Amino acid sequence: MRTLLLWFGFNGRNSQTNQQVQQALEFLKLKTDPEFTSAGIDDNITFVPKYDGIREPTGAVGTDLHVNAGAIVTTSGNASEGSAYRIGKLPSARKTPVSVSSETTTEEVVTLMLVRDFSQLVVVNPDKEVMGMVSWKSLGSRLALGKRCRVAGDFTEKHREVGAETSVFDAIPLIVEHGCVLVRESGKVRGMVTASDLAVKFSQFGEPFLLLEEIETQVRGLIGTKFTREQLEAACDPHDSSRSVEGIADLRFDEYIRLLDQPDRWERLNLDIDRRMFIRGLEHISRIRGEVMHFDAAGIEEDNLAELRTFAQFMRQLRLLVS
Repeated sequence: MRTLLLWFGFNGRNSQTNQQVQQALEFLKLKTDPEFTSAGIDDNITFVPKYDGIREPTGAVGTDLHVNAGAIVTTSGNASEGSAYRIGKLPSARKTPVSVSSETTTEEVVTLMLVRDFSQLVVVNPDKEVMGMVSWKSLGSRLALGKRCRVAGDFTEKHREVGAETSVFDAIPLIVEHGCVLVRESGKVRGMVTASDLAVKFSQFGEPFLLLEEIETQVRGLIGTKFTREQLEAACDPHDSSRSVEGIADLRFDEYIRLLDQPDRWERLNLDIDRRMFIRGLEHISRIRGEVMHFDAAGIEEDNLAELRTFAQFMRQLRLLVS
């Protein structure tokens, strides 16, 4: 789970970023073990629920595994219903999975998975109740052992289910181990979430943070050591005068704008680009940054993500030209 903190722009030596990560953890009612601010870069960090008291509250998230009609089902407590990261919110969790019957021939199963580029298929009985899963792994392992695989039923394996209200973070271990889980809501299987679905979703979550981190790093690189400590302090929020400023890394994003929004200071950068247009670009990025830091599970708008990508590319080019 250390990777997720990296997507949040984790840097254990940056107090501003630490505060952002801590706000995210508070929002999700989580804490890390060990404390992320004291962990080394190669340490494993685990997310665990955070409770205000010694005793867990009624309805706290708890995970139990039990066998039910051939499935290994994960059930979660009511506390996950308030989570912004419920697995039922993922698009694939709301799309009915493609299924075959236990009597579907192996040739049909293989052809379907090849044509649709699937790694697994749901196996259902005549009443459309889920009996299990078939996959490349379940087929290949049996063929390797010389087993007869004439129809899907010959290589069907138990499937794993989670409730739609289950936290994505609770479902991750099952998905990593088994490749996918089925998502059940109101007694019916509504969809399937695979490891690929998770990778795409976390990429969507993580890319804005990575782009913002890159843009901020590039801006800091442009500013460099061109300003005195007194000039940097003058750019600080006047309502936060108690903060210690040793260098450019101690300024916030809006303070970069305040620092450069003066013609005499701008000249120190020796850039042959329009100052006002550059400042407007930074202001747009600052606005998007505020939206990103709200950690909306739906992610940011595509137009805003495109703007982050474009500005990051612009900053890369600008750094190359002045280096």
